[in-house]
Amino acid sequence: MSGGLAFADIQSRGRGNDPPDCEAVVSGQRVAIEITELVSGDAIRAYKAGLTYKWARWSKTSFQAAVSELIARKNSRFPALQGAPYTGGYVLVIFTDEPLLDRNTVADYLQDFELRDSDNLTDIYFLISYDTELERCPFFKLK
Repeated sequence: MSGGLAFADIQSRGRGNDPPDCEAVVSGQRVAIEITELVSGDAIRAYKAGLTYKWARWSKTSFQAAVSELIARKNSRFPALQGAPYTGGYVLVIFTDEPLLDRNTVADYLQDFELRDSDNLTDIYFLISYDTELERCPFFKLK
């Protein structure tokens, strides 16, 4: 839940220039960075309809399936990377602001997570919302 790559010169590539969403430099090499969010589909539909939404209750199975789908989707975008080559690799950051996915729950759900469909991705990070106890946003390195 700590450590990781020391990114420098992080830049958003902007619409029309992606994928990747961002690029950075690590140890003097350019890195492609894709960013995606794990969010409940019901929450998105409720927001778009102007409705209030009750927090999603993620089971270990539904969490792992959703994370696997996000990884597979971003992994498949590797051939479309603009601005290549990225000699420092292709990194995925998955973020969630789901209230019931706190660091202890995520740590438990990732305990036996089987990483598949990630051959193009050099590193995968899972980032969660600010944790008042830790006074930072915890993250987990999946790959």
